[in-house]
Amino acid sequence: MKKQQFLKLTPIVLGLCWAWSGAGQADNSLGPNPYQAGFGFDLPQEASWGGWQRGSAGSLHAEWDIFKDNSHGKPDDRTAAPDLGKSGFTSAWLGWNAGTFISSTQNLYSFSVPEIIQINLAGSPAAGPIRLALQVESQGDGSLNPKYLRVNGLGPAVVSQTFKGIYPSSMGPSELIHQLAIWNFPQAPANYVIDFTAPQHTTIRQVAVDIGPSQGGGVVRPPQPVVLEKTRFFINLPAEDLGADLTSSLFAQKRQFFPQVWPSRQLGYTQTIAKVGEDRRVRQRLSGSIRALFHDTAGDNTPSNRVMIDIYHRDEIGDIKIAECELKPTQFKRWANVLIDGREQRLGTAVYKLDVESQTFEKQTAKNKLTKRVGQCDLDLLQDGIQPGVPVVQDGDYTVIRRAAR
Repeated sequence: MKKQQFLKLTPIVLGLCWAWSGAGQADNSLGPNPYQAGFGFDLPQEASWGGWQRGSAGSLHAEWDIFKDNSHGKPDDRTAAPDLGKSGFTSAWLGWNAGTFISSTQNLYSFSVPEIIQINLAGSPAAGPIRLALQVESQGDGSLNPKYLRVNGLGPAVVSQTFKGIYPSSMGPSELIHQLAIWNFPQAPANYVIDFTAPQHTTIRQVAVDIGPSQGGGVVRPPQPVVLEKTRFFINLPAEDLGADLTSSLFAQKRQFFPQVWPSRQLGYTQTIAKVGEDRRVRQRLSGSIRALFHDTAGDNTPSNRVMIDIYHRDEIGDIKIAECELKPTQFKRWANVLIDGREQRLGTAVYKLDVESQTFEKQTAKNKLTKRVGQCDLDLLQDGIQPGVPVVQDGDYTVIRRAAR
């Protein structure tokens, strides 16, 4: 389902690829040049993760330092083209969510909400394997959380902090942090969607993306466990709040259909990791059910209500919605005519179920699939449409039940 975290626009061609000198670009706002000796940014030709030069054949680059740039989209939208230039991409732009704004130093900042950033890049090297390096300079109350770093929905192979120190800012001295995230792709995607999140009271100062041929050395994926692992968590599935008056009225009129108390339930999440030959298989399952009210507005004894649950993860940057799931109505009770505010209505109940299970392989991605689906979950709330799968639930996560229009 479409979730407008920030204004999305159709990518537009920004003109011919700019020539690139290969030199590190100075930070144009208050603070040091992150490419200077002793700081955390690297050029690909000098980095252990690189081995190519910016602007060379088969490489791509885009970089942002000043985010107030109207050459992409409209002057008042929340997007910016790379002000430090780009090479190789036909289109490159960075967008941010409502509540995040451009500060007086032309950086991104928020004092009220977590900052949700998405970079959209069109264009790719002709072949793989390739490596993508994301370098981010931030300052303030926190750094990027690796759990929310994604490229085309995939987490990074490695995330590291390359610099940390106290530096002045427009809001006083605070921690300046440089971070590096690496992704390895066996084949080059046609486009790249990079998502990351920063806590509120964090300034996003500079962002650089480099893509080039993987040299087979440098950064590698950490070794994976080869023995069976199993984790299981339960999270609350709250009953819908119908209000005391409506609940009492329904029970008084048709107690054989409508309970006096609508109890909450639990969702169970299970993850099993096992070695299968030379590969690593991960099975995930999220399941549970709850009784809920539904209406016969169409007059044909079919449920017209859509029961959703939003799953939130508690984190140091705030409560983050990690999935939206739609439950499937089953086990219908027959309809009953009841009086609501003096008007007769046909109401009933159903057991709403969610049972989604997936199987993923690290090496044989063609075998990855949903093996069971009663209801469905949307995992990527920044993408249009439903990106189905099983959300990774952790201890302390919680759900909120709601109704959604058809």
